[in-house]
Amino acid sequence: MLTRKPSVLSQTSSQEIFAEPDRAKPSRLPEPLGPVGLPSGTPASDGAQVAAAPPTEARDAYLSVGQSALQRPLLFGLVALVMVLIGTAVGYAIPVTYTAQARLIIGRTSGLAGQEVAGMALAVEDLASDYARLITSTTVTSQVERKLHVGSLPGKLSASPVPSSSVVTVTATAPGKRLAVNLANAGAAALTGAILKASNDTQAQLQAIAKDYAQAESKYESDSVLGGVLQSELNALLGNVSGRGATPVQQAQESLLQSEIARTKTEADAASLQAQVYSNQYDAALPPLAPQEELAQRVGVAEYINNDHKARTEAGFLAGLVVGLAAAFAVTYVAEKRRNLRAPG
Repeated sequence: MLTRKPSVLSQTSSQEIFAEPDRAKPSRLPEPLGPVGLPSGTPASDGAQVAAAPPTEARDAYLSVGQSALQRPLLFGLVALVMVLIGTAVGYAIPVTYTAQARLIIGRTSGLAGQEVAGMALAVEDLASDYARLITSTTVTSQVERKLHVGSLPGKLSASPVPSSSVVTVTATAPGKRLAVNLANAGAAALTGAILKASNDTQAQLQAIAKDYAQAESKYESDSVLGGVLQSELNALLGNVSGRGATPVQQAQESLLQSEIARTKTEADAASLQAQVYSNQYDAALPPLAPQEELAQRVGVAEYINNDHKARTEAGFLAGLVVGLAAAFAVTYVAEKRRNLRAPG
C-alpha cells in the first residue's frame, strides 16, 4: 500500500509561513562613472581619449554684443554719454572760421546794354570767369597784404563767377568776423585793381600795335601815290617819243622811271602785307566785345555771411556719438564676458 509523502508546504510550519520577513537590506549605490563612461577604477583602454566634463551652460553660452548691452544698460549709457560729451566739447573748442563776401560786376559799359549787342552777355560771362582767376595771383595777394598791413594773408581768399551773369563773388574766411569782412573788402579792391591793370596792359599793347599798323598803312598809301605819279611821268614820256625814235636821254629816263615804279610798287605791297599782319595782331589781342568803360565795379561793401561754429559742434557730437556707441558695446561685452567667466560652476 502506497504511503503519501507529506508536501513541502505541509512540512513547513505555520511559524515559518507567517514569520516576519527579513528587513530589506539597503541597495548598493552604483559606482560613479570614470572616464569614457567606465566605472571608477577601471582604466581607460589605450588610445581612448578622456572626455572633459562639459562646462556649465552659463559659462559656455556665447553672449552677443547686443545681449551684453542689454545686460548692462547703465554701463552702456554711461560710456556712450561720456564719449558724446567729449566729442561735443572737442567740436565746440575748435577755432571758429568766419566767412564774408563781396561782389564785383564785370563788363558794364556806359550807355550800352548787353542785350544791344549780339553775343555781348556771353562774352562778359567769359570775362568774369577769366578775371575771377586773378584772385590767386601775386599781384592781388601782395596788394591785400599792403591794404591790411600784414606780412601774410590772415585767412583765405577765393573768387568765383555767378553762373549766367557778369557778377564775381569774392569770398574771405578768417578767424574773426571783422577780419573776414576786412579781408573780403581788401580782396575785392585788389581784384578790381588787377582787372583794370590787365585791361590797361591790353590797351597799351593794342596802342603799340595800332601805331605800327598806322605806320604801315601810311607807307602803303605814300608808296601807292608815288607809284601813280611815276607811272604818269612814264606815260607822258612814252607819248612824247611815240612815232619817232627816243633819244638816249629819253631812253635813260624811261628806264629809270620803270625801275622806280617797280620799287615803289614792291614797297607798297610790302607795307600792305605788314598792315594786314598788324591788323590780325590787333584782333587777337583785343578781347571779344571788350567793354569800353567801367570794366569792373564794386557792388557795395563786403557782408558777413556766417561761421562754422555750429557745424563744427554738430560734427563733434556726431563723431562722439559714433565712437561712444562703439566703445559702449565693446565695454559692456568685455564686462559681461568676464562676469560669466568668474561665475561658479
